[in-house]
Amino acid sequence: MGARILLVDDEPVILRSLERLLTNHGHQVVVAADGEEALRVARQSIPDLILSDVRMPNMDGHELLAALQGDATLARIPFIFLTAHSEPDSVRLGMGLGADDFLSKPVLPNDLLAAVNTRLEKAARAHDEARRLEQHARFLEHHDPLTGLSNRALLLYQVELLMRGERGTRDGVVIVCVGLDRFTHINDTFGGRAGDDVLCQAARRLLELVAGDQGAGPELVARLGNDLFAVAMPARGGVTACVERSRAALARPYRVGTQETFVSACVGAAVFPADATRADALLLCAETALRSAKTEGPGHAAYFSPVLNADASRRVRLRDDLRRALGTPQLELHYQPQIDISSGRMVGAEALLRWTHPAEGPQPPGEFIPRCEDDGLILPVGEWVVGAGCIQAKQWLDAGTPLRVSVNVSPRQLWDQDVVAVVRQALEKTGLPAQWLELEITETATVRGMERIMPQLLRLREMGVLLSLDDFGTGYSSLNHLRRLPVTGVKVDQGFVRGMLTDAGDAAIARAVVELGKSFHLGVVAEGVETAEQAAAMRALGCEVMQGYFYGRPVPARELRPPRRAV
Repeated sequence: MGARILLVDDEPVILRSLERLLTNHGHQVVVAADGEEALRVARQSIPDLILSDVRMPNMDGHELLAALQGDATLARIPFIFLTAHSEPDSVRLGMGLGADDFLSKPVLPNDLLAAVNTRLEKAARAHDEARRLEQHARFLEHHDPLTGLSNRALLLYQVELLMRGERGTRDGVVIVCVGLDRFTHINDTFGGRAGDDVLCQAARRLLELVAGDQGAGPELVARLGNDLFAVAMPARGGVTACVERSRAALARPYRVGTQETFVSACVGAAVFPADATRADALLLCAETALRSAKTEGPGHAAYFSPVLNADASRRVRLRDDLRRALGTPQLELHYQPQIDISSGRMVGAEALLRWTHPAEGPQPPGEFIPRCEDDGLILPVGEWVVGAGCIQAKQWLDAGTPLRVSVNVSPRQLWDQDVVAVVRQALEKTGLPAQWLELEITETATVRGMERIMPQLLRLREMGVLLSLDDFGTGYSSLNHLRRLPVTGVKVDQGFVRGMLTDAGDAAIARAVVELGKSFHLGVVAEGVETAEQAAAMRALGCEVMQGYFYGRPVPARELRPPRRAV
């Protein structure tokens, strides 16, 4: 089938000749005598290709092309100039405006047809690619990009359909949430790509699980998080049978390169209609049961119960309360001083998030921050923390008491958020010079997704933002990556600081971290220093910046004071 081609020329003889040639080769031809008429025709019936003269009355070819390029719909149409006036300046102007080709009159029929076919084929390929990308984007709206499984939204929609179907109302519906145990060990040992491959193998096994189950389908298998999956199915044979089938599917060894490895899984299950009558509530019940299973250790299973229901209800309520707390005085940053012990000066402060619930009072950060991670709230909460930290750092700078503010950035922010844009906006809004902001990233983020986050880290360093590797020494494989990471500092994990006086292993690791940091010319901060003995021991290793209760607890900015003691 031919293309729709718009011919634009003010010479009727040329128009008729070209129209006859293109029509004889199967194309549908529309003609216009000048640029103004051509623009009207193009807007009314968008052509597949435009052939235009350059010199024409009212609106010449250059003006026509410029007008087309200013319209998002028409700018994609291939445009070929066909003119007897092919001066170099005219050609450069036309090509600069976006012309695809420039043919000089008189042109041989075969040359013209070859140019037309080339541009039409190129446009067809571009159209196919755009359509493929559009389809892929629609797919990603409801699917996990790594495994191809459903995401949470699609799973919930499909579970609602299953609940209302004949099998769902007759047999009930089970949601089984599966969490792979110690999955970080796979990444730490074999690398991130191997970890991704294990996740894909687990996904295929869960798809096989539902493949032979009439009334279930591939949309009922979802990836909810890094190593968290969910499967929904009719409760054929009872809830226990569904749980055991899920565990058995994942119990087989996984192939990692030329090796095999085993990965156990914890499982949590909930059933419709006994535990919940809505899909979102049923999934929440299954997730609650999974959390209970994980507290028992690897490989355990748990079933939702009224006891867990109270916990689930409280979790939902606190999650909603935390969302509402954003932008209110309930959320506040407390600052813990970082001390240069050689001078006794406070050189920085770590910003730590605190939440005071209006009814239940202060909430433990160790509980609500992981909840933010699980529920995705860490993205808006983390953005708020960066902004609030920059505001405070600018206030200290303007007051003549400059302090570097360290802000924790979660792995999920680095993986799922444009942290560069968040930081740039905060710096521009506050006017804070970038060197007064330090972002603390965890070894978990670098070990499990180094290639994924490296571009963001490099752009942050180009902006002048400082980067510190937090809890250093807990993820040994990241030692191999330290030379590549654009970090400016490391923090000795408080577990090693706490144990170094009584445990030779902890002391050796603390010493190695300090020496390694200094050999790479990085700043080294010891965190969790609680006693004078710990401070003296870290100083003996060569660590000169310390943080911990010995020097001061986290307090609101208005209460932050330099310590009276230094070791």
